[in-house]
Order: sequence, then structure tokens, then C-alpha cells
Amino acid sequence: MIYPIKVFDADDNLKRIISSKQATKHYDKSLPVFRRDDYKVFDSWIRTERDAPKPIKLEPIPSMKRYKQPEKKYEITCANCGKVVMKAIKRAKHCSTRCTAVVASARQYVKIKAARLKLKEEAANETDKEH
Repeated sequence: MIYPIKVFDADDNLKRIISSKQATKHYDKSLPVFRRDDYKVFDSWIRTERDAPKPIKLEPIPSMKRYKQPEKKYEITCANCGKVVMKAIKRAKHCSTRCTAVVASARQYVKIKAARLKLKEEAANETDKEH
């Protein structure tokens, strides 16, 4: 159900009231908004084209390809797979992010295994003390 619509002018003076019957007649039931050709009827109730915000001009963001890539001048041997590659950073240890991830997950696995072993030893010591 559409309620009666009050139309005001720019000075907030009531120009007219559109009845609910007339509003229902202009309402497009397939869409939850009024039809585009009915904007003139519901001038104050719906944003019109003159009230629409001005389009914003966006400047293109420079892509990474435009930037100069650092020169790869250091030869390193990967700590994980032993592959010899050229890198831009002297302190690099791995040939790729995949090798870095493999080493990091292996380190994490060793830490977890050591913590589990320590818990087992503590549990065994406690059971020995009880007996």
C-alpha cells in the first residue's frame, strides 16, 4: 500500500498532495521503485536528474608494470630446494614464495611436534611420580 504523498516546493511550502490511489496508479508493481517517466509526478519525493550527484572523474591508477623493476644482480642458492637463482636482494634465502612457505610450514610442524613431545614427557614424569 502506498500512502498519500506530499509535494513541497523549494521553500518548503506544500504544493499539492498526491492521493494514494493516484500514487498506486503510477507505481510499477514489478519494481520496488517508481518508473522513470513518473519522476515528474513525484518531483519532491524521488531524486530527480537535476538533483543527482555529479559524476566523479577518476584518474587511472598507475599499474605496477610502469614502475621500474629492481635489477636482479645477486646469485643465491635456495635453502629449500638448492636451486641457483638471481635475486634483487642480497639477503634472500629462497627461490620463490612457494619454497618460503614450505620452509615456514616445516618450521611450524617441528615446533608443534616438539611441544607435543614435551607434554608427553611431562605426563610420563607425573605418572612415574604417582607410582
